[in-house]
Formats: sequence, C-alpha cells, structure tokens
Amino acid sequence: MAALIENRNGVASFAENGKKERAWHRLGQVFDGEMDVKTALAASHADYTVDKSPVYSNVSGEYVVNPDFYHIVRTDTNQILGLVTKGYGIVQNEDAFDFVNNLCCGGNENTPFIECAGVLGKGERVFVTAKFPEKFRIGDELGDDGEMFVVITTAHDGSGAVTVLMTPVRVVCNNTLQYAMYQNHVSKFSFKHTSGVKYRMQANVEHAAQVLGCYKSTMAAITEQTAALAKVNVSESLIRLVAGKTAFGDKYDVFRNEGITSLNLSTQMKNTYNGIREAIESGVGQSIFHNHNGNWLFNGISTYYQNSATYGSHGVKDDPTRKFDNFFGGTVHRKLTAAYNDIVASVSLKAA
Repeated sequence: MAALIENRNGVASFAENGKKERAWHRLGQVFDGEMDVKTALAASHADYTVDKSPVYSNVSGEYVVNPDFYHIVRTDTNQILGLVTKGYGIVQNEDAFDFVNNLCCGGNENTPFIECAGVLGKGERVFVTAKFPEKFRIGDELGDDGEMFVVITTAHDGSGAVTVLMTPVRVVCNNTLQYAMYQNHVSKFSFKHTSGVKYRMQANVEHAAQVLGCYKSTMAAITEQTAALAKVNVSESLIRLVAGKTAFGDKYDVFRNEGITSLNLSTQMKNTYNGIREAIESGVGQSIFHNHNGNWLFNGISTYYQNSATYGSHGVKDDPTRKFDNFFGGTVHRKLTAAYNDIVASVSLKAA
C-alpha cells in the first residue's frame, strides 16, 4: 500500500497518531497527541474537495456534452478521479468522516481514538481509522493479541460507497482477521453515492453509533471462536483440503484426484497453492501459535492474502482499493470464510 499512498511534493499523504508504534512504511506526518477529523484530513492532505465536470463526446467531428456521464475532478489539482453517471451524488471528505468525531468523544477508557488517515492514488480513495484501546486474546496463544478498529473509507472514482466497518487485527503481525463471525454480526454498512447520500448520512449518524457500539459483542464472538480453534489439532489432510479449496476453487476435485502436477490446473492456481502452504508453515506471526492448531491454519491462509497476494488492476501491480474490497466483502473474504467453515466442520466431524 505504501507505494500507492499519494505523494505531494515529497511528502506522503498519510498521518498517524504518535501514541502507537509507527506504521510499517514510516511515511507521512506523526502527531504526539490525539487527532480530530479536521486535523487528520489536513495532515494527510485529504482536506480537498471534488466536483462534477461535463464529459464531451465527439459527434460527427464536433464535441458535445454527454448528458449521461460526468467526470469527478479533484478541485485542487484538477485531476480526473473517475467517470460516473448523472445520478451520482458527491460526498466531500469532510462530510464523509464528520461523524467520526462523535464516535471518538466519549472521554472514557473504552472510547476509540483516530489512529490514522490517508489518501490513495491520486485521491480516488480516502480512509480514516479509529482504534478501540481494549485488546483481546487470540485463543490461548501467549503474546498474540487482537485489537478492534473502525475503518471509514470513501471513494471518488465511482467504484465504491462511503463504507463504515469494524475489523479486528492481529497485533503481532498487523494482519486483518477475517473470521466467519461477520455472518452473524452487523459489522459493516455503507452509503451509496446517489443524489441524496449526504442527507441519508446525516439521518443515520445515530444508527452508525449504534452499529459501531456492538464492538464488545464482536470482540466476544471472535474471542470465543479463536479459543475453540486453538484446541484443534490440524492434520496434513486438513491443510491440503483447506489450502486446496482456497487455491483451486471449483477445480479442487481435479487437484484432489490428479495432484498439483495436473495439466488441467493453471500455473496461477498452483502458485497460489504453494504460496498458501508457505504462508501457513512460515508466514509472518505463524511461529507464535502453539503446535499446529486451527488458528495457525486459518491465520496462515489470511497471512498469504494479506502479505503475499497481489491485487492488480489497470496495469497497477498492487491496487490498495482492490485489496480493501477483496478483504471486506469480496473474493478474499468469501475464500477465508469458506476456509474457516471447513476448519470448523473438521472439528464437528471429529466430535461426532
């Protein structure tokens, strides 16, 4: 992601709270105290506005306005960020993140605080994260804790809505946890960029606070799940099953029957399988787990998609927007949920 954080005049468009350890890329501004939204946006160069600009089409040698589409233009740099339809509603950065101040003003020991903010690409995506101060234990793994974050992101290229979600992260390796608890808990909601989006956001501030207030139950659910997986003894056959299904998808039966050398499996799938196996055995943070348990297996797969897989688009090798969307509701999320379910199913079968 660091390579795709915007750089303006040699300074990265990223700001972080100095209360914590520096981000791994060590870019941008650092504050010794807490940041409010206005400070975070200004420090990360995200205090710009966007506007709609007409799109011109060549008709019989003459350029005329296309009534169905608009360009989204960043007003301080005049860069085109995206192409949208006429019903698209603009949400300025200040409006998208305004309610975060309400969430971070509780004044008690469990109140989240703004941790960082940043701009990706040319300004197509902006994000703000806030962190709850309370940690939770991942299973019974000594020294491996988790933290709960609120992530708010908005897009100006027409690719996504204003999205608010909660996500737990492993402290030891800064990996996003993708347990299947999302199937049963409200942890994400969004506001589509239609014409009335600004007013819907204002009307749903109270609802947003209620949804984000469920972090206690979310944390409790993850703690329960990781504790259960910590008791699972993982066999080679289970690793092969879960890694194989994750890498080969609907070609898993080919892999199971013919092996990884099969000519009916693509090189990309084989490389993914080998990468997953390597991440399970020796990925970042894997050594902290006791023996080969369920958390070790699941986190190894998550580590592959977090640290090794690439998310290219339009000639860009690693697009952070695609990575974000993949983890939160996209293909990677579905793969990790399926992997989790397979691990849980193996426990159920043994218990039966």
